[in-house]
Amino acid sequence: MKEKVISRRYPSFRIELSDELKNDSESILVAKEVDDCIKQLTFVLKPFNTTIKINDYFSVAVSVAHCFKNCEELSSLENIKTATSLLLSEENIAAVIKCLYQNIDAVLIEHNKMDRFFFWASIECNTLPNGKPIRLIRIHRQQCMSKSFFVDGQQRIAYKCGQCFMPYGIKWAGLDNKNVGLTGLEKNIPVYIQSHALERLYERIDCFENSKSLIYDYLWCSILNAKVVKSTNGKYLIEYWFNCHKLGYLVTTINDGVAIVRTFLFITMDGTPEGLLLHKKLGIRRDDKEYLHLDKLRTYLMTDIQEDTELRNVFEECGCGHLFKVVKEDAVICRTTGDAKDIRKYLNLGS
Repeated sequence: MKEKVISRRYPSFRIELSDELKNDSESILVAKEVDDCIKQLTFVLKPFNTTIKINDYFSVAVSVAHCFKNCEELSSLENIKTATSLLLSEENIAAVIKCLYQNIDAVLIEHNKMDRFFFWASIECNTLPNGKPIRLIRIHRQQCMSKSFFVDGQQRIAYKCGQCFMPYGIKWAGLDNKNVGLTGLEKNIPVYIQSHALERLYERIDCFENSKSLIYDYLWCSILNAKVVKSTNGKYLIEYWFNCHKLGYLVTTINDGVAIVRTFLFITMDGTPEGLLLHKKLGIRRDDKEYLHLDKLRTYLMTDIQEDTELRNVFEECGCGHLFKVVKEDAVICRTTGDAKDIRKYLNLGS
């Protein structure tokens, strides 16, 4: 029986590139990163509460369970039936698939560029010549989709907003028309993003090094789950959420049946509901905020304004208190000093 079990052991996951990418150096690097990631992935095997590598789950646990299931000598024994059922439970399979999807996407997201291409992955189940099943993770690449729009009297290029999302390949973000309420448009309005909007986004969420891919990913998520505020000038403000924190708004217009994200406004800036409250409370406008760097996230996380109770209370009252909590409280951050004093002096709040 031991020899039979060993002979039936399934191979680990195999990573392959789609045919057109096999000689592409960047794609080879991406495939290696996915392979390294999967080799380290673990999950908790229920109900045993044992942490096991995903590769081992398929190559050992699943292969043993299938061997027991197909063995006449063992398949009728109640304890074997129970063990087999537990190993192959829907709960365990679902946990493994979820873990694979999330972690493979996380690797690919790091390499995706809205104005170049998107990597995405699929899982395929094949059979080797010896009859053993093999699970392939195949890496694909999708070229970006761009379109030219006539905006503000000029032709401008915008890029379709999408992201890898297993098991769907590339999932393109659409704006639900019920949030816009315009007649004659599709229920799901395609969304394109101008480069200017991304530049402002990266410029204003400025304290996470090497995280542009993550910032873009949350932009895509924000559009998928759009919370829309219509502004008075006919433009729409879509809330931008970074994890569980609202950091600003995507200024969006509808042109030729397509939603175009024109720019990004940090939450404190003029033109936002919170920016209006800050003006009423402190009398500050755009130039003041730019001078004091109150239009960038770094000021709230990486300066001594964090320790100024009065300033924090002002921003709390204007709906911006969460800016001080975007990172965990126990995070180690080297903050600059003197900023709170300069801001207080500029705002005539006393020493």
